[in-house]
Amino acid sequence: MDINAVGSIALIAAGQGDLRDALRAMLHSMPGVSVVEVDDTASAIAALASEHPDVVLIDSALPGNHSMELIRAIQLQRPRIRCAILVDNVWQQAAAMRAGADRAPLKGEPAPRLFLQVEQLLGGAQPAAA
Repeated sequence: MDINAVGSIALIAAGQGDLRDALRAMLHSMPGVSVVEVDDTASAIAALASEHPDVVLIDSALPGNHSMELIRAIQLQRPRIRCAILVDNVWQQAAAMRAGADRAPLKGEPAPRLFLQVEQLLGGAQPAAA
């Protein structure tokens, strides 16, 4: 699937800060991608229904510390949505993959690699290890 031809919606679920700013900038650099941003799990769950995102990018430090709940909600409510959660360590990475995340890159991952992973998710690539 060519993401440029179809247009995609990416949902960022992260508190205000550098990570959210970086994700926004990365997504805005991708042609055809519209960005929706939310601050917490409840808002993210509401946005799943109202915005119909193609991909959700989650900060593991999502305010309220409910990032794994959000992954499970996506799996239950909208299993076709691709999901990536940016994690702090390999233990969170393993937990995220068990919860159903398609990708779980470590925070601090080189930007080109993260860009490629998000691009693959937007293009419908099958889940793979972080």
